[in-house]
This record gives sequence, C-alpha cells and structure tokens, in this order.
Amino acid sequence: MNDQLIDLVSLEENTLAEVTKIIGGSKIRARLESLGIYEGVKIKKISKSLLKGPVIVEVKSCKVAIGYGMAKKILVKKSND
Repeated sequence: MNDQLIDLVSLEENTLAEVTKIIGGSKIRARLESLGIYEGVKIKKISKSLLKGPVIVEVKSCKVAIGYGMAKKILVKKSND
C-alpha cells in the first residue's frame, strides 16, 4: 500500500482513503467534524466539479459536498479496504 499523503482534491474518483491530517485551525476542524470528517476516518471520493468546484465524498454512508479550498486542506492516504 502506498503511504504517500495527497490532498482530497488530488485523490482519484471512487477511491477509498483515510484522513490523516487536516491543515487548519479549530474552526475548519470543527466544521469538518460536524460533517463527520476527522483524522482517522475512512472516506470515499465520489466526484469533483470542473475547475475549482466542490468535491463530493461519502463518509459513514452519507454523501457530503466540500468546497475546493477546504478539500485542499484535507490530507489522505489511499486505503485498500
């Protein structure tokens, strides 16, 4: 398995990954936690919009749209699960 960290925007569509780091302060962390996204959680990238549009991920059986800037601050590693 590849342990290289990449941001959520760079992750390929329909790929399962584990959130390993969130770059940002308490406000961005609190916002992401309210969506069920925190360090250690498994997520699946569903799709992204063209250019700098939102990224759609599935976390705990729920689909969530995250803005491009926020998605760039979420670092993940691919998971084989």
